Order: sequence, then C-alpha cells, then structure tokens
Amino acid sequence: DLDIPRTMPSTLPKQSGVQLRQVLIAVASRNPAVGYCQSMNMIAAVFVILEFSLPHAVAGLEGALQLFCPGYHGPSMAGFRRDVFVLECIVQRFLPVVHQHLSELEVPFVGLAFDPFLCLYTKVFPLRVVIRFWDVMMVEGANAVFAILLALLELQGHCFKAPETFVEREEAVQAAMVSFENGVKRTAKTDVGRILEVARSWLDRSEVWVELQTLRLNYVEGSTVPKRPRSSTASSDNRLGLRSVFAAAGGAAAGLLEAGREAIEHLGHQDK
Repeated sequence: DLDIPRTMPSTLPKQSGVQLRQVLIAVASRNPAVGYCQSMNMIAAVFVILEFSLPHAVAGLEGALQLFCPGYHGPSMAGFRRDVFVLECIVQRFLPVVHQHLSELEVPFVGLAFDPFLCLYTKVFPLRVVIRFWDVMMVEGANAVFAILLALLELQGHCFKAPETFVEREEAVQAAMVSFENGVKRTAKTDVGRILEVARSWLDRSEVWVELQTLRLNYVEGSTVPKRPRSSTASSDNRLGLRSVFAAAGGAAAGLLEAGREAIEHLGHQDK
C-alpha cells in the first residue's frame, strides 16, 4: 500500500490507484513464491495508465516479468544479480572506453541496471518514451532491454569520464550518475529515434547475444568480471527485422501485443 501513492504520481491518476493495487495483489497471489517486490508497481502502472482491463493488466505484468525480468524479483534477486554481472562483461568487451570510465570511478553497475532491468525504464523516462522502448522490446524480445541500455551508454557514456580536478569518489560518482541520467533524458526528449536506431544496431550484432547467452549459462553466484583486453567497438547500420516474441507465450500474450500497439497508436494521436 505504501508504494501505490508514490507510483508515477505525476502520471497515474489518483483514482487508478485502486486498480493498480488489484493488479499487484492478483499477480502476487498467483505467484506466492515471489509475491510483491518493489519496482513491480512501476511496470504495472503502465498497463493501468493505458486503461487495460484488470485481466489484461494482470496478464501484461505477468508477461513482462516472465519475458523481460527472469528471476529478477524473487527473494534472492538471483536473476537480477546474474544479469548485472552479464551487463558489466558485455560493456567491458564491446564498450571498452565506457567501461574504463566506469571502472576508474568505481561506478556500481547495479545502479546502472536498476531502472532498465527492474523497472523496464519506467522510473527515469516519461511514459511517451517508455512506450517507444516497450514497443521495441515486445517485437524484438528480451535482448532489447540490454540493447537500449547499451545504446544509452554508447551515446552518453562520456558522462562517466573521471573529472580532471580531484574530488571525493562518492561525489564524483554521484555527479556522473546525475549527468548520465540528465543526458539520456535529454536525448530521449529531443531524439528518441536516435536511441532506438543505436539500439537496433546492437540487436543486429549476433556476437553480443552469443556472448550474453554464454555468460548467463556459465554464471556462478559471486562471479567477478574477468579482465579482457581492450577492443574497438564495431558499428553497424543494419536494421534487424522484426520478430514477434509474444507469439511464443500464447494467445493471451499475442492479444496483449495487439492491445499494446493500439494504446501506442492512441498515445501517438494524443501527442499530435
């Protein structure tokens, strides 16, 4: 109940708090081993704001957690910890300069991954941008969650460059995180298409996703990121053909995708 009034307070109508609570209770009761975890409310709020019916909102939240947040919200958060490790390995190999900046400042990757992985970008970005990100995620699959974050790091990773003048580490990290968040917000506001274009170029690089799957399969709790030689990041202008991943989750998910597209189109008309 404490999370309901502080969930997207500037976007979620107050009267919608009742439905948001119903969605969260329904999902928690259907999966008692996980129950409710903070950040689920942020994802569920998107379906409520877009006026999904209660059954569709429940199906939407369950589908999003299953497809995009595997094992993230359990008591041990094992899946989230694994993918934070995977993210750091991917950044080290494919964005070595950005990784060097992050390492020099000792920026915790868990901080970078919190909103993208646990909240699916709903905590930092406005609804209009979240819908654009989710549209890509729904047709491209779970790799798109990583691809969008890699695109943001590619575009704004320079924010983590260590300051030339001496400052305390904590102060430098906080300033860098604020600069990065402001930078990605600014880019999303003025040119979200650029973020998605870069994300698609990441999706088209099969070696990234082979590496990701290998890292996940070989992950052991407590693993540390191995040292790798620096390598230049190759670029690609190719666009990946659309692949529907919700079809594999059955008819309800396919209906969810269609409903999501209608909501996206409706939101687009409202913006014009």
